[in-house]
Amino acid sequence: MKIGIDGTCWWNKRGFGRMARELLGAMFVLDSDHEFYLFIDQEPDADLEQFDINLVRVFPHRPLTAAAVANDSRSIADMIQLYKAVAATDIDVMFFPAVYSWFPVPFRLPSVVTLHDAIAEHFPEMIFPDWKGRLFWTLKVNLALLQCDRVMTVSQAAKQKTSSKKAKAKSKRGATSAPPAAQAGGSSSSPSKPSEAAPPAVDVTEDDADADAERDARSAAADEGLRAAMATNEYDALAKALELHCSVASEATLAEARAQRDRLNKKRKKESQRLRKAHAEAMEAHA
Repeated sequence: MKIGIDGTCWWNKRGFGRMARELLGAMFVLDSDHEFYLFIDQEPDADLEQFDINLVRVFPHRPLTAAAVANDSRSIADMIQLYKAVAATDIDVMFFPAVYSWFPVPFRLPSVVTLHDAIAEHFPEMIFPDWKGRLFWTLKVNLALLQCDRVMTVSQAAKQKTSSKKAKAKSKRGATSAPPAAQAGGSSSSPSKPSEAAPPAVDVTEDDADADAERDARSAAADEGLRAAMATNEYDALAKALELHCSVASEATLAEARAQRDRLNKKRKKESQRLRKAHAEAMEAHA
């Protein structure tokens, strides 16, 4: 089988990007007859070049890591370019490791889309800076679910959280609860039919699992809110985001955000001192 894969999220270093690299890395070393076609929007790194796969280079105006963020999105022209690249490639199925990086593909082509969680739907105020971002995200997810033939989730908890998205998606959903790296020694079954995994090995009550998932979702949403503020590189926006998310964000993201805030504050103070000095010199010159 010729399997097309959206590789534009390969360069994302967090969350779904890390999951994509682990999952795809395990798939690429399987002893199988499958051919993999990875669609990428940046120059391949050393990790990608080690695999015996077909790299389909697509260079839109901006790569995913620069365009698909909370306060921005891919342009229509970029999505058309990705669509054309897939349409021009002879593949049997298309796999998206994350709905985050989804783009339309020809309707004749079967596709599988991965949903990681429902954070954006449950906590939109922590993810999107305005209603436009939320609207575009909702439209993208609904279109992805409408077009795909299978929906995969990364865990049973994620499956529970995403089950209310659409009845159509619910009837298609498959789930895996094992870490992607653990699949490397498994069978080379077709990814167009996601297997239903065994229940998680840890024995916890449903209430405990829901509480853990809720806590993790809030923390992840807070982290995304902080990172969106960090991307602005503005002191006021970051200080406000820290005040809003400090109680639920992860320690690592908090430390990173606070360090950036302190650097911006020092820069702001130096600029203020420079302006005061320039003003004083101007006043003295006119005295």
